[in-house]
Amino acid sequence: MARTRLLVRLKPSTTNERPEPISSRQPGFDADLDLIEATQIDEDSVILVPDVYIDEPDDSLEAIWRDEYSASRCWKTTAIYEQIGENHPHVVSFKRRDPWTALPVLAKPSGPPVTKFITEHRSTMYSAPLDAPTSRILPSHRPLAYQWALHIISGLTFVHSHDVIFGDLNLIHCWLSSDSHLSLSLVGFVNAGFNYVERWSHIIHGDRTNGNNFHPLEHQANPTKQTDLFLYGCTVYELMTGFWPATRSGIPTWREIAAMVPRKEWPLLEAECMGEIVRKCWNGEYASAEEVKASVVAFLGGLGWEIEGDDDLKGFNATDLFSQ
Repeated sequence: MARTRLLVRLKPSTTNERPEPISSRQPGFDADLDLIEATQIDEDSVILVPDVYIDEPDDSLEAIWRDEYSASRCWKTTAIYEQIGENHPHVVSFKRRDPWTALPVLAKPSGPPVTKFITEHRSTMYSAPLDAPTSRILPSHRPLAYQWALHIISGLTFVHSHDVIFGDLNLIHCWLSSDSHLSLSLVGFVNAGFNYVERWSHIIHGDRTNGNNFHPLEHQANPTKQTDLFLYGCTVYELMTGFWPATRSGIPTWREIAAMVPRKEWPLLEAECMGEIVRKCWNGEYASAEEVKASVVAFLGGLGWEIEGDDDLKGFNATDLFSQ
């Protein structure tokens, strides 16, 4: 579907002499956010840059990357973080805008991206055969998936409370800490939609970068809070199975997979894998992220888990699962 794209363009906030280009491809943390690269710039910080900048670093005001749509997505991230004006335990913290490029500088996580972590530990986390539709997270590791699901909805609730639509939610936009909980944080806000106020007000619509056909944005133009909740269900499904819904269903064509959404032909997910919550997200039965979070907390309580601190499972040490 055609989308109206209003670009966010931020100007440098300094008139000092142009510095050297931002160092890139240095040893340290790096992550891919769909044509945007997170690259480490010092011991505690990463910066989001358009991928073309990595190949041709240029901080001049005439640099080619400044006209790329991915640059607008980076500047949108800066604008939303500054507009929200506060951090949350399960949203990667904003440190500052780079004074020359206005690109967002975020706190470097102490752990890896979730997708990298799962790839490295897939054989110990999921049942064999790993490429089968029946693969599920092992009972021993299920509490970790529960905790990550709680962290994601906690972060999403915070985002929605500031009238921001996260956009294209999936595991690519999740980073981990190396603490005992392996705490998860959402990386905002490269695909987000929000009311952008600078001189005048614009509605900036969210973006889609996920190419999977089992997706609500196959059938509507722009993300909403309800599509965020639908995609939360998809993300939980991926945590529980190791793959996006319908990608291993045996359905032969993308059209047939896409048609599953309007037909409400939902892939099976068992109750112990939060299947009822996932189906309610897909059916649009939740009015808000707060309602989903309350349902997740109640589900965990029914399993005997207590929640403490920053929405962590009390008494659960995630690193014990990977100590050998």
